[in-house]
Amino acid sequence: MPARQAEIVLVRAMRRRRYAVRELPPGLRPPLLKAYLDRYASEVQRFFPVPKGSAVEAFNDLAPRYPVFELQSLDETAHGGDAAR
Repeated sequence: MPARQAEIVLVRAMRRRRYAVRELPPGLRPPLLKAYLDRYASEVQRFFPVPKGSAVEAFNDLAPRYPVFELQSLDETAHGGDAAR
């Protein structure tokens, strides 16, 4: 039986966009975790045992404990086509 693909819908100002959700493997997470911490440190630093500005390698051991998800648009408009409304 094929794996079921998770989907979400994000709504902003009456615009709805559908996305497929995929959890990234731990090996791909460190640069994304670093970028997230560097950008939002004032809000999220307390959740990370490494300081803002740390080298990407500092996130290697943390990556398995911090889930990171990729969103891929399922809306035809995001691919250049016209979605039926």
